[in-house]
Amino acid sequence: MAKNSDGGKESGKVIHFPRRTNASAPVPKSELKTPAGESAAGYRNLAVGGAVLAILLATGAANRSTFNHNQGLVENRNGGRGLASASSPLIINRDAKWEKQLAERLVQKSGRQIASSQIGRVASLEDRLRWGPLEEKYTIYKEDAKRISAIFLQDPETSPAYILNRGKFLQQFGSLLTKDFDSAQLKAIETGPNNQVIEAYTIFDKQKQPCAVAHFELDQYSRLLSLNVKPNSL
Repeated sequence: MAKNSDGGKESGKVIHFPRRTNASAPVPKSELKTPAGESAAGYRNLAVGGAVLAILLATGAANRSTFNHNQGLVENRNGGRGLASASSPLIINRDAKWEKQLAERLVQKSGRQIASSQIGRVASLEDRLRWGPLEEKYTIYKEDAKRISAIFLQDPETSPAYILNRGKFLQQFGSLLTKDFDSAQLKAIETGPNNQVIEAYTIFDKQKQPCAVAHFELDQYSRLLSLNVKPNSL
């Protein structure tokens, strides 16, 4: 304790430091204001929204860059079509001029090809034989470019096709067997091993003269095993 001038004891005093007049009390967070006068929470929401928008814009730019890169892989030097790499998505650039030219060729009769081997052409008589009664199960042999000399079942394990009316069969397809086919007449019937039946038909030309003999080899159910055509020996 300090003594006064008269020797007495001076009473205790508390020394107060001066306060800073420019200091301000802390402001509650709820009362913080942005430069635009909005609350701090709203300002934070605005900042988050801006960040999301920036991410979306960056993603879109990356996608456009990838698309342009893949498109460059597809297009060849002539501006035509090509294939993208295996790791890139396939992008098809349509060529209206090429599509129009293709459509015009398809509708032209001269540009059509047949069904199966030549799609679009009307089936010939031989086509109707091969894919009709023969059910695509037989091999057809030709003596020349036009005349069929033999027909054999391709696979013995395959179920043969039914030829129930051989006379009608010859009327429909006899012109494939002989050049001047006019009619056919049953000549003889023989029975072979395993109940096989062989029917011989005489084929007549336009002058009503016998020109060939057709031998049908059938099983017991009238299914065709083979057909052989030979010139008339008489």
